[in-house]
Amino acid sequence: MAMAFPVRSEIAGQARQTTSRELGERGVFVYCAELPPLHAVARLKLYLPGGPLEVPATVRSVEGQPPGFWADFDDQTDATHAQIRRALASNFEQVETPAGGVAKFDPTKPAAGRNRRAVPRSRERIPMRLDGVGTFTADLSATGLFAVTEALPAEGALARIALDLPDGQPATEVIAVVIRRAQSPERGVALQFVAADDPFRERLDRYLARTAKV
Repeated sequence: MAMAFPVRSEIAGQARQTTSRELGERGVFVYCAELPPLHAVARLKLYLPGGPLEVPATVRSVEGQPPGFWADFDDQTDATHAQIRRALASNFEQVETPAGGVAKFDPTKPAAGRNRRAVPRSRERIPMRLDGVGTFTADLSATGLFAVTEALPAEGALARIALDLPDGQPATEVIAVVIRRAQSPERGVALQFVAADDPFRERLDRYLARTAKV
C-alpha cells in the first residue's frame, strides 16, 4: 500500500532520517540516498499514525530510480503485526470476512475524508533553498514539503534542500526525492525527505507541534 511516513533507518551503524513509499504487513519500502547492500541488517523506527514502531529488518531488494530499498520485517510477533495492520487500516476501509472478526483491507476504498490527510502540516511559507536556489515552502509536513519553483526537477530525482526553520538555528541541508511536479495552483515540486539526521527530525517535529494542523 502506498503510504508515506517518517522512518529512522540504521544500517551498519549509520543512521538516517528518511521516509517510506509503501507499507505491507511483512515489509516496507524506504527511500534512501545511498543504496545498502542486499541482505543488510537494518534497524528501523517507523513513525506510524498510531505511534512509533521499532523493528529489525533485512534488505530484500533495492531500486535505483528513485533510490530506495525493500526491507522484510524480522520481528513477526503478533504485537508488531497488529500495529502495522492498524496503520494500514488508518488509510483504507476495513472489510470483514464472512467468518467474522478477521479484518482485510480493500485498496479500492480509500478512507479519504477520514485519514488520507491525517499527517499534521504547516501552510506557513518557510524560506528554503532547492539545489542552491532560494525559494519557499507552500506546505510542510513530517514527511516532506512542497517547494514553489519555476525550475521543475524530474520526478524521482534527488535534490538538496536547505530549510530555514524559524527556530533561531542555521538552515539544515537534507536530501529529498521529487515525488510530483505541479503547475497549479502554484508551480513547484513535492518532495519527500530521504537523508537527514536526528537533530533535523527533532527540530522539524518541534516546529510542527507548534504550528501544524491536521
